[in-house]
Amino acid sequence: MQQIKQQLNLKKALTFIFSYSALVALLFFIVEKFILKDYLFSAVLSVFFLITLFNLLLLHLKNTVNFSAYFTAILMLALALFLYIFRPENGFVVVWFYLLPPVAVLLTDKKSGVLISMSLIAIMLLIYFFFPQILTYKYPPEHILRISISYPIQIYIIFIFEEITQRYRKKLEEKYKQLTTH
Repeated sequence: MQQIKQQLNLKKALTFIFSYSALVALLFFIVEKFILKDYLFSAVLSVFFLITLFNLLLLHLKNTVNFSAYFTAILMLALALFLYIFRPENGFVVVWFYLLPPVAVLLTDKKSGVLISMSLIAIMLLIYFFFPQILTYKYPPEHILRISISYPIQIYIIFIFEEITQRYRKKLEEKYKQLTTH
């Protein structure tokens, strides 16, 4: 029971950290795009900002830890896809993709985090190969190839790291339990 409570507290803290960081970043880009007179993009980012803020309020007021954690990861997925399709910044938007796997794995769990992260690359490739007309930027094939290779490798490394961390944590908890029972 104590272990579950600790995990929920950690998940809650991480959700707050990632969400507040997202709010700061979104606010910066909202203001930047507004100054540059890109009002539509500023408005869309404002919607993401408000949804993130609402999620944080739910977490704070209703203690919706698991919901808010998953929602944060899925919201990041949605923002990454939006940027990929509509705001590619000459292809550099995919750099933001690499934030999703660690956040998704840390906020949810290994399997869900990998599933959320892999769905980004799967949807990205699906759009690239079957619906390229909706993309506002023509990504070069070598660009897509590099992402298709490096992104799953990053997910794999994060998965392995989290697996090792969980095993180590479990061993420590077992040793602690042995020490406190004797």
